Amino acid sequence: MAGIVIEKAFADPPLAVLPLDCEASSLHRSLSWPVEVGWSEADWDDGRLLAGPEAHLVKPAAGWTDWSVKSQQIHGIPLGQLHRDGKSARIVAERLLDAARGKVVLVTHREDVFWLQRLMEAARTQGADPDAHFRLAFFQEALMARLTAASAGAGQDTADREWARAFGVMNRTSNSARYLAPPNHRAGPDSLTMATWWRIAVAAFERGEPGQVRSDVDPDTA
Repeated sequence: MAGIVIEKAFADPPLAVLPLDCEASSLHRSLSWPVEVGWSEADWDDGRLLAGPEAHLVKPAAGWTDWSVKSQQIHGIPLGQLHRDGKSARIVAERLLDAARGKVVLVTHREDVFWLQRLMEAARTQGADPDAHFRLAFFQEALMARLTAASAGAGQDTADREWARAFGVMNRTSNSARYLAPPNHRAGPDSLTMATWWRIAVAAFERGEPGQVRSDVDPDTA
């Protein structure tokens, strides 16, 4: 796949990650293309994100003619704005490659992989390095690998308990992330939601929090 190496298994859990989101021209499976690409560092210091989200509008490349008014109504980016303010696929791809150096790019949907592939292919036709690539994984798979890494060599019972706790923590912290960094169908803010989710899930798991909050405990007396 052009410029992308997908992580299907993790010999080592991904510690340095770059959550990424795409907005697209439509949901067409073969003709759609990325109109905006954004990412957020998942590195924090003293409770603060070290770097805010970075996002770039993408100027339509040659042959990118697909367009959905319905998709535009969702992300709010007019085609004219992309022609006027968008950056070339090469510029966006090279900036992404620089940001992703030493990290695993995380996406939530298979469509994101397709749109990133289209970005990289267009960048190469515009003169980008044909051998440049980055590592990519799906967010929830990578997060589960990160949370359960410490129990990988434990007995089966312990590994099963920790997997269940990790799965519960991952699901429970999703709502917290959406509250702290609300998504809004724009690539930058949506990637920040992902980065926030990663951070608070890892922190909650490392504190030993349970996968599910007990419903039989009165919060006023606990």
